Amino acid sequence: MDWGGKDYPFQPGSNVKLLGPGIHASLWRLAAEGGRVAFKFKLGLNGMDDFSIVPLGRDTEVRLTSSWPHPSFVGQYLPETRQISAMGFDATWRTSWFSTNANERFQQCGEDRCEALHATMLGVRLIEPVDVYLMSSAP
Repeated sequence: MDWGGKDYPFQPGSNVKLLGPGIHASLWRLAAEGGRVAFKFKLGLNGMDDFSIVPLGRDTEVRLTSSWPHPSFVGQYLPETRQISAMGFDATWRTSWFSTNANERFQQCGEDRCEALHATMLGVRLIEPVDVYLMSSAP
């Protein structure tokens, strides 16, 4: 992951037991310094049918681009902009901490209550539309 122009490797697991599975990069020391930091990463995924993100930043902008032509946008926040074609999709979400209340919801996770935090997710489900020929074939 490129964080403010410097590379940081991802590690397996969310690193927060209550959040469940995922990936993480050790940025706590950097995040404590405060301020706005642009970051980006490319993530090649195989064998998944959905991808979700919980927006924890004060202001969060997420842009997902994929060659999958049949996205179904899911979660509490739908994309602000999206373009879908036979070549894939490009979608952008924007949230603020006023709409997510992420800080309070994240603190509740320390008290064994992460449902509220997980409810703020945004994401995409990669669906396979039903084929007309498949619908008409006999079992």
